[in-house]
Amino acid sequence: MTYHQFTEALEKSVKEMAGCLLSVELCNNKKNNGIIRSGLVISEQRVNVSPTIYLEGYYEQYRSGSQVDELAKEVLNVYEKVKFDQSWEEPEIFNYEKIKNKIVFRLVQRSRNEEFLKEIPHVPILDLEIIFYILLEITKDGMASMQISNETMEKWNVDEKELLAIAMMNMKKHLPARFHSIQNVLSEEGIAVDKAARMYVLTNEKKSFGAATMIYPGCLNQIGTYLKENFYVLPSSVHEVIIVPEKETDDCMNLNEMVASINAACVLPEEILENHAYYYDRIEDRLAIC
Repeated sequence: MTYHQFTEALEKSVKEMAGCLLSVELCNNKKNNGIIRSGLVISEQRVNVSPTIYLEGYYEQYRSGSQVDELAKEVLNVYEKVKFDQSWEEPEIFNYEKIKNKIVFRLVQRSRNEEFLKEIPHVPILDLEIIFYILLEITKDGMASMQISNETMEKWNVDEKELLAIAMMNMKKHLPARFHSIQNVLSEEGIAVDKAARMYVLTNEKKSFGAATMIYPGCLNQIGTYLKENFYVLPSSVHEVIIVPEKETDDCMNLNEMVASINAACVLPEEILENHAYYYDRIEDRLAIC
Protein backbone atom coordinates (compact mmCIF):
# COMPACT_ATOMS: atom_id res chain seq x y z
CA MET A 1 0.00 0.00 0.00
CA THR A 2 1.03 3.58 -0.58
CA TYR A 3 1.25 5.84 2.46
CA HIS A 4 -2.10 7.45 1.60
CA GLN A 5 -3.77 4.04 1.28
CA PHE A 6 -2.21 2.94 4.55
CA THR A 7 -3.52 5.94 6.51
CA GLU A 8 -7.04 5.33 5.22
CA ALA A 9 -6.83 1.62 6.07
CA LEU A 10 -5.51 2.37 9.54
CA GLU A 11 -8.25 4.94 10.13
CA LYS A 12 -10.89 2.36 9.15
CA SER A 13 -9.39 -0.31 11.42
CA VAL A 14 -9.16 2.05 14.42
CA LYS A 15 -12.78 3.14 13.88
CA GLU A 16 -13.95 -0.47 13.80
CA MET A 17 -12.10 -1.30 17.02
CA ALA A 18 -13.25 1.86 18.80
CA GLY A 19 -16.90 1.36 17.83
CA CYS A 20 -19.31 4.11 18.84
CA LEU A 21 -17.33 5.06 21.96
CA LEU A 22 -14.76 7.19 20.16
CA SER A 23 -14.65 9.59 17.23
CA VAL A 24 -11.73 8.90 14.86
CA GLU A 25 -10.79 11.29 12.07
CA LEU A 26 -7.83 11.44 9.70
CA CYS A 27 -6.21 14.88 9.45
CA ASN A 28 -3.17 16.67 8.04
CA ASN A 29 -1.49 19.11 10.44
CA LYS A 30 1.16 21.72 9.72
CA LYS A 31 4.04 21.18 12.11
CA ASN A 32 7.16 23.17 12.93
CA ASN A 33 9.29 24.26 9.93
CA GLY A 34 6.27 24.02 7.62
CA ILE A 35 6.21 20.20 7.63
CA ILE A 36 2.83 18.52 7.00
CA ARG A 37 2.13 15.34 8.98
CA SER A 38 -0.81 12.92 8.83
CA GLY A 39 -2.48 11.88 12.05
CA LEU A 40 -5.59 10.46 13.67
CA VAL A 41 -7.60 12.75 15.93
CA ILE A 42 -9.31 10.56 18.53
CA SER A 43 -11.88 11.98 20.90
CA GLU A 44 -14.67 11.14 23.31
CA GLN A 45 -18.02 12.91 23.34
CA ARG A 46 -17.67 14.20 26.88
CA VAL A 47 -14.17 15.65 26.37
CA ASN A 48 -13.49 18.62 24.07
CA VAL A 49 -9.68 18.29 23.89
CA SER A 50 -8.38 15.59 21.54
CA PRO A 51 -4.84 14.24 20.99
CA THR A 52 -3.49 13.73 17.48
CA ILE A 53 -1.51 10.53 16.94
CA TYR A 54 0.84 10.87 13.98
CA LEU A 55 1.20 7.98 11.57
CA GLU A 56 4.55 8.10 9.79
CA GLY A 57 6.18 5.78 12.32
CA TYR A 58 3.33 3.29 12.02
CA TYR A 59 3.77 3.23 8.24
CA GLU A 60 7.42 2.27 8.70
CA GLN A 61 6.29 -0.59 10.96
CA TYR A 62 3.80 -1.66 8.30
CA ARG A 63 6.53 -1.68 5.65
CA SER A 64 8.62 -3.84 8.02
CA GLY A 65 5.89 -6.45 8.23
CA SER A 66 3.39 -5.34 10.88
CA GLN A 67 -0.30 -5.81 10.10
CA VAL A 68 -2.74 -2.91 9.99
CA ASP A 69 -4.96 -4.40 12.73
CA GLU A 70 -1.93 -4.80 15.02
CA LEU A 71 -1.00 -1.17 14.46
CA ALA A 72 -4.59 -0.05 15.09
CA LYS A 73 -4.38 -1.69 18.52
CA GLU A 74 -1.12 0.18 19.17
CA VAL A 75 -2.77 3.48 18.21
CA LEU A 76 -5.62 2.88 20.66
CA ASN A 77 -3.15 1.91 23.39
CA VAL A 78 -1.29 5.17 22.83
CA TYR A 79 -4.58 7.07 22.97
CA GLU A 80 -5.39 5.52 26.36
CA LYS A 81 -2.06 6.85 27.67
CA VAL A 82 -2.32 10.39 26.32
CA LYS A 83 -6.06 11.11 26.35
CA PHE A 84 -7.60 13.87 28.44
CA ASP A 85 -9.90 12.88 31.29
CA GLN A 86 -11.78 16.17 31.37
CA SER A 87 -12.75 19.04 29.11
CA TRP A 88 -11.21 22.48 28.99
CA GLU A 89 -13.91 25.11 28.97
CA GLU A 90 -13.42 27.97 26.49
CA PRO A 91 -14.23 30.71 29.05
CA GLU A 92 -11.43 29.38 31.27
CA ILE A 93 -8.91 29.48 28.43
CA PHE A 94 -9.81 33.08 27.61
CA ASN A 95 -9.63 34.14 31.26
CA TYR A 96 -6.06 35.41 31.47
CA GLU A 97 -5.92 35.51 35.27
CA LYS A 98 -6.92 31.84 35.47
CA ILE A 99 -4.65 30.63 32.67
CA LYS A 100 -1.52 32.78 32.95
CA ASN A 101 0.31 30.35 35.25
CA LYS A 102 0.16 27.78 32.42
CA ILE A 103 1.76 29.95 29.70
CA VAL A 104 5.06 28.50 28.45
CA PHE A 105 7.26 28.92 25.38
CA ARG A 106 9.28 27.04 22.77
CA LEU A 107 12.06 27.98 20.38
CA VAL A 108 11.69 27.68 16.59
CA GLN A 109 13.78 28.68 13.61
CA ARG A 110 12.68 31.98 12.08
CA SER A 111 13.10 31.65 8.31
CA ARG A 112 11.36 28.25 8.05
CA ASN A 113 8.30 29.48 9.95
CA GLU A 114 7.64 32.93 8.47
CA GLU A 115 4.01 32.25 7.48
CA PHE A 116 3.18 30.57 10.78
CA LEU A 117 4.71 33.44 12.76
CA LYS A 118 2.25 35.89 11.20
CA GLU A 119 -0.58 34.15 13.07
CA ILE A 120 0.94 33.95 16.54
CA PRO A 121 2.69 36.15 19.11
CA HIS A 122 6.46 35.74 18.95
CA VAL A 123 9.64 37.33 20.27
CA PRO A 124 12.90 37.29 18.25
CA ILE A 125 16.14 36.11 19.79
CA LEU A 126 19.19 35.91 17.50
CA ASP A 127 17.95 33.96 14.42
CA LEU A 128 15.30 32.11 16.44
CA GLU A 129 11.79 32.97 17.65
CA ILE A 130 10.15 32.42 21.02
CA ILE A 131 6.54 31.23 20.58
CA PHE A 132 3.93 30.72 23.29
CA TYR A 133 1.66 27.86 24.39
CA ILE A 134 -0.83 27.03 27.11
CA LEU A 135 0.42 23.96 28.98
CA LEU A 136 -2.81 22.01 29.42
CA GLU A 137 -1.41 18.94 31.12
CA ILE A 138 1.82 17.16 32.07
CA THR A 139 1.79 13.40 32.60
CA LYS A 140 4.42 10.69 32.80
CA ASP A 141 3.78 10.04 29.10
CA GLY A 142 4.34 13.61 27.93
CA MET A 143 2.71 17.02 27.66
CA ALA A 144 -0.44 18.42 26.11
CA SER A 145 -0.45 22.05 24.99
CA MET A 146 -2.40 24.58 22.94
CA GLN A 147 -0.82 27.20 20.67
CA ILE A 148 -1.48 30.82 21.67
CA SER A 149 -2.71 32.81 18.66
CA ASN A 150 -2.77 36.54 18.03
CA GLU A 151 -6.53 36.38 18.58
CA THR A 152 -6.12 34.82 22.02
CA MET A 153 -3.47 37.37 23.02
CA GLU A 154 -5.79 40.21 22.00
CA LYS A 155 -8.68 38.74 24.01
CA TRP A 156 -6.37 38.62 27.01
CA ASN A 157 -5.41 42.27 26.36
CA VAL A 158 -1.72 41.56 26.86
CA ASP A 159 1.37 41.89 24.63
CA GLU A 160 4.40 39.73 23.82
CA LYS A 161 6.50 41.41 26.53
CA GLU A 162 4.07 40.33 29.24
CA LEU A 163 3.70 36.84 27.77
CA LEU A 164 7.48 36.42 27.81
CA ALA A 165 7.82 37.62 31.40
CA ILE A 166 5.15 35.27 32.74
CA ALA A 167 6.33 32.36 30.57
CA MET A 168 9.91 32.69 31.85
CA MET A 169 8.67 32.20 35.42
CA ASN A 170 6.42 29.29 34.41
CA MET A 171 9.15 27.45 32.51
CA LYS A 172 11.36 27.12 35.58
CA LYS A 173 8.37 25.92 37.60
CA HIS A 174 6.78 23.47 35.15
CA LEU A 175 9.75 22.49 32.95
CA PRO A 176 12.99 23.01 34.92
CA ALA A 177 16.29 22.68 33.10
CA ARG A 178 18.32 19.49 33.29
CA PHE A 179 22.10 19.54 32.62
CA HIS A 180 23.94 16.21 32.38
CA SER A 181 27.15 14.87 30.92
CA ILE A 182 26.61 13.19 27.58
CA GLN A 183 28.10 10.02 29.07
CA ASN A 184 25.29 9.83 31.64
CA VAL A 185 22.61 10.51 29.05
CA LEU A 186 23.88 7.88 26.60
CA SER A 187 24.58 5.28 29.30
CA GLU A 188 20.91 5.52 30.31
CA GLU A 189 20.12 4.49 26.74
CA GLY A 190 22.67 1.67 26.79
CA ILE A 191 25.10 3.44 24.45
CA ALA A 192 28.85 3.48 25.15
CA VAL A 193 30.72 6.75 24.71
CA ASP A 194 34.29 7.98 25.11
CA LYS A 195 34.58 8.96 28.78
CA ALA A 196 37.25 11.52 27.90
CA ALA A 197 34.80 13.61 25.87
CA ARG A 198 33.68 16.75 27.74
CA MET A 199 30.23 17.28 26.32
CA TYR A 200 26.93 17.91 28.05
CA VAL A 201 23.20 17.76 27.28
CA LEU A 202 20.89 20.64 28.24
CA THR A 203 17.14 20.05 28.10
CA ASN A 204 14.09 20.10 30.40
CA GLU A 205 12.94 17.31 32.69
CA LYS A 206 10.43 16.07 30.09
CA LYS A 207 12.99 16.19 27.25
CA SER A 208 10.31 17.84 25.14
CA PHE A 209 11.09 21.13 23.39
CA GLY A 210 13.95 21.40 25.86
CA ALA A 211 16.14 23.56 23.61
CA ALA A 212 14.21 26.46 25.16
CA THR A 213 16.30 25.98 28.31
CA MET A 214 19.20 27.73 26.58
CA ILE A 215 17.41 31.06 27.13
CA TYR A 216 16.22 30.47 30.70
CA PRO A 217 17.44 33.44 32.78
CA GLY A 218 20.84 32.62 34.27
CA CYS A 219 20.99 29.08 32.86
CA LEU A 220 23.97 29.51 30.53
CA ASN A 221 25.71 31.67 33.12
CA GLN A 222 25.46 28.86 35.66
CA ILE A 223 26.87 26.40 33.14
CA GLY A 224 29.78 28.77 32.44
CA THR A 225 30.50 29.01 36.16
CA TYR A 226 30.49 25.22 36.40
CA LEU A 227 32.76 24.75 33.36
CA LYS A 228 34.96 27.76 34.25
CA GLU A 229 35.20 28.64 30.56
CA ASN A 230 33.23 29.78 27.54
CA PHE A 231 31.42 27.16 25.50
CA TYR A 232 29.56 26.31 22.32
CA VAL A 233 25.84 25.48 22.18
CA LEU A 234 24.92 22.94 19.49
CA PRO A 235 21.16 22.79 18.70
CA SER A 236 20.78 19.06 18.20
CA SER A 237 16.98 19.47 17.89
CA VAL A 238 14.09 21.53 19.29
CA HIS A 239 14.22 19.12 22.25
CA GLU A 240 17.79 19.60 23.47
CA VAL A 241 21.14 21.30 22.92
CA ILE A 242 24.66 19.99 23.35
CA ILE A 243 27.19 22.01 25.37
CA VAL A 244 30.82 21.80 24.21
CA PRO A 245 33.46 23.59 26.34
CA GLU A 246 35.67 25.95 24.35
CA LYS A 247 38.87 24.04 25.22
CA GLU A 248 37.46 20.98 23.46
CA THR A 249 37.57 22.69 20.07
CA ASP A 250 38.46 26.01 18.48
CA ASP A 251 36.97 25.18 15.08
CA CYS A 252 33.58 26.87 14.89
CA MET A 253 33.24 26.01 11.21
CA ASN A 254 33.66 22.32 11.96
CA LEU A 255 30.95 22.52 14.62
CA ASN A 256 28.58 24.18 12.17
CA GLU A 257 29.21 21.45 9.62
CA MET A 258 28.64 18.79 12.28
CA VAL A 259 25.29 20.30 13.35
CA ALA A 260 24.10 20.56 9.73
CA SER A 261 25.21 17.00 8.98
CA ILE A 262 23.45 15.52 12.04
CA ASN A 263 20.28 17.47 11.24
CA ALA A 264 20.25 16.12 7.69
CA ALA A 265 20.88 12.50 8.70
CA CYS A 266 19.32 12.01 12.13
CA VAL A 267 16.72 14.69 12.98
CA LEU A 268 13.11 14.79 11.81
CA PRO A 269 12.53 17.86 9.60
CA GLU A 270 9.99 19.35 12.02
CA GLU A 271 12.41 18.92 14.95
CA ILE A 272 15.34 20.84 13.43
CA LEU A 273 16.13 24.05 15.31
CA GLU A 274 19.15 25.46 13.45
CA ASN A 275 22.00 24.27 11.23
CA HIS A 276 24.82 26.00 13.09
CA ALA A 277 26.29 26.35 16.57
CA TYR A 278 26.11 29.24 19.03
CA TYR A 279 28.87 30.61 21.25
CA TYR A 280 28.44 31.71 24.86
CA ASP A 281 30.83 34.23 26.44
CA ARG A 282 30.49 33.83 30.20
CA ILE A 283 32.28 37.10 31.04
CA GLU A 284 29.93 39.15 28.88
CA ASP A 285 27.00 36.80 29.57
CA ARG A 286 26.25 36.84 25.86
CA LEU A 287 25.03 34.18 23.43
CA ALA A 288 25.99 34.74 19.77
CA ILE A 289 25.70 32.96 16.44
CA CYS A 290 28.83 30.95 15.76
